[in-house]
Amino acid sequence: MALIVDAISNSGAKTSVSSITVPHVCTGNNLVLVVCVGTGNVSQAVTGVTYDGVAFTKIDSCFTTSEVTRSEMWYLKNPSTGTHNIVVTLAGTATRAGVGAISFISSDQYNPINISSVVSSEAGTPSTSVTTTSVNTYLVDSLYHGDTGSSPNGSQTQICKFDISGQDSYGASYKALAAAGVGTMAWTNAGHYSHVVAAVQEGHGKGYII
Repeated sequence: MALIVDAISNSGAKTSVSSITVPHVCTGNNLVLVVCVGTGNVSQAVTGVTYDGVAFTKIDSCFTTSEVTRSEMWYLKNPSTGTHNIVVTLAGTATRAGVGAISFISSDQYNPINISSVVSSEAGTPSTSVTTTSVNTYLVDSLYHGDTGSSPNGSQTQICKFDISGQDSYGASYKALAAAGVGTMAWTNAGHYSHVVAAVQEGHGKGYII
C-alpha cells in the first residue's frame, strides 16, 4: 500500500520553555510519527521526545553557532492510536521554540526513514536536497530561521509556520516524491537558518506489521 498522510499537529510559537507538549491523533496501521523541533538557542538541544510515554529515535539535527538557530527531527514507529501527547524535552530553557508533527499510514516498520540531510547557513535562502533510494516517499522538513516571514516552496504542504517574538520563525512542511532520486525542500527569505530534511518510506512486504 502507498504511504498516506494521517494527521498533522503543531505547538504554535513558544517562548521561555524547557519542554513542549502537543496533542496528536494517530489512526490506521503501520504508522510512523515524525516530530520536527526548532529552537533559538544552540545549547538547548532536544534531550528526548515521547508519545504516550514511548521514546522516539533521533533522525538528524543541525545548528548555526553564531546566530543561535537549531533544528531537529525525531521519529517513532508504530505509535499508539488515538489522541495522546507528544512531549519534547529540551536541555534547558529555550527563549524561542516550536514543534510540528506529522504521522503517516503504511510506512516501513523496519526502517521508516530512507535518508536525511541537514544544512546550516549564516546566509542564503533555505534549500536542502536528499537522494532517495525508494519510490513513493514523503519528504518532511524542519526549518528554524533567524528572521520572520519564511514560507515553504509552493510544491510543499505546510505542517506549521509561525513567527516567534517578532525575531525568528519556525516551520515544517512535507511533499510527496513518487520516483526515487533527488528531492529538494526550500523556503523563502534569505538569512541564517538550520534546516533538516528526511524521506519517509512506505512498507514493502516484510516492512509491514500485520
